[in-house]
Amino acid sequence: MKRHTFAVPSAVALIATMIALNTLGAAALPVADDWQISKPSEGRDSPGPTSTPVVPAVDAGGLLQRLPSGWTSPGGGNASTESATPRQLIPQTASQVPQALDRAYLRRQAGVRLQVAKPATFASPGVSPQSTSGVACADMLWNPELDVVEFGDGTGSIEYWSILYQQIYHDNRAGYYASPYHALVMVDEPPSDPPADTDLVLIDDVTWDYDEFAQGFYAPSNLTLVRVYFSSFHANPDSYDSTRSYLWTLTPEGYLDDWVAYADIPESADWEDWYWDLPSEALPAVSGRALAATFDMLSDRIEPHEVVWLDDLQVTVCFEIGQYAVYLPVVAKQPPPPSQPTCSPREPDSLTQPGSTARDATCGGSFSPVDQKDYYLLDLRGERKVRLRLFNLPASTNWDALIYENVGDYPLACQIGIPGSGDKSVNCNLDLGKNYFVLVSRGPNRTGGGYDMRVEAR
Repeated sequence: MKRHTFAVPSAVALIATMIALNTLGAAALPVADDWQISKPSEGRDSPGPTSTPVVPAVDAGGLLQRLPSGWTSPGGGNASTESATPRQLIPQTASQVPQALDRAYLRRQAGVRLQVAKPATFASPGVSPQSTSGVACADMLWNPELDVVEFGDGTGSIEYWSILYQQIYHDNRAGYYASPYHALVMVDEPPSDPPADTDLVLIDDVTWDYDEFAQGFYAPSNLTLVRVYFSSFHANPDSYDSTRSYLWTLTPEGYLDDWVAYADIPESADWEDWYWDLPSEALPAVSGRALAATFDMLSDRIEPHEVVWLDDLQVTVCFEIGQYAVYLPVVAKQPPPPSQPTCSPREPDSLTQPGSTARDATCGGSFSPVDQKDYYLLDLRGERKVRLRLFNLPASTNWDALIYENVGDYPLACQIGIPGSGDKSVNCNLDLGKNYFVLVSRGPNRTGGGYDMRVEAR
C-alpha cells in the first residue's frame, strides 16, 4: 500500500517512536478510560487478505464479482506514484442526508451489522512526528489495499470489509488498481431483465442504484485527529451520480447508527489520492466510540453509467496517550522444532492462539457452519522450497490455503487459489529467515466438513 507523507496541523503533536502493541490479551472494550493500544487480530482473529470476509449477522452479499471487461476507462487508469501527495477534501457535517439514514435503518432492520475489532495496531507512517509530547498516531483499518482472494470462477471475497449494498465488483487488471493487486469497483448499472444489481433504493419515486461497503473499528479516547484517505478514479463521469466517503458511529451491537461526516469523492480520469479530516469540534463525540468507514455510490441508472475504482483506503487517528499503557512489540515465535514432523490443530483457534504444523506433517482439520478459518504456525525445518497441499475436501466447495509472513501486517507469501473441491497444491519459495503461518479458509457461504492440509518438501 502507498504510504503518504503529509503535514499534520501544528496543534497535533506526534510521538517519534513506533507505536508499540500489546499482543498479550488486553481488557475487553469499549471502556474509554481502559483503552490500550492492542493488536486488532485479538478481536478480529485474522490477518491480511484471505478467502473469508467479515460477514455481517445477515450476509449482505459477501461474494464479489469480477468487473466485466466492458467497463473500462479510456486507456485504463494510470496508477499514482508512491510519492504522490494526497489532495485535501472538505467534509460536510451540518447538512442533513436523510436518505443515508434511511438506508442505514433498512440495514439495521435486516440485521446487518459490522464486526468491530479492538483498537487497531499499526503505527502510522502517513503522518509525520512533530514532537514527543505524548500524542501518537495509528492506522485503524485492516486490508486497506482491498486485496481479494479469487475463486477462479469470476467471484472472490475480501477480508475485513463488509458489503452492505451490492453490487460491488473487484478488478485486478493492470492500471485498474492503485496498489497490487486489486481495487473495488462501484458501477451505475443500467436496468436489465433480470437486473444485474438488485440493491436499488427509491427516492422521490425514482429508482436509484446504490452500492456500499464498510469496515468498523474502535477509536481511542482523547482524539486529536481523525483522517480518512483513499485513492480513486472514474470513468463515464455523470454529475447526477454521487460517490462519498462517510464516517458513522456504530451501536453497541455493530449497526450503523448516525453519520458523523462525509466527503464527496471528486471525479478524476486517472488515479488520484485524497484525504479529509474530521473537524476538530466533532472529535470529542467520537472519542472512545465504535465507528465505521463506509464508501458508497448513488447513481441514476441512466447513461453514461459512471464507474468508480477505489483502493488504498485507510483511517488514521491521533490521540493523547496520557496514562494509557504503551507496550513494546511482541513478536510471535515458533515453537521449538519437534524431533518428528507433527501437526497440532487447535479449536477454537485464532491468529493469537493458533495450532502448529511442521514441514512434511499432515494436518487433518475441519470446519463447521460457524468456523471459517484454521491457523497453523509453520516450522519449515530448514527447507525453503515447499509445496502447500489441500486435499480430501468435501464436494462442491472452494476452500483455499495460504501462507503468510508472521510479522507486521502479515504479507501474503503463497496461495493455492485454485477453485473447486479437487486435490490442489502450489509450489512456494519461502525465506528461512522469516516466520510463517498457514491459513486454511472455507470462504463465505460454504458448508462445513473435513480437509487435509500439508506443507511438504519438493
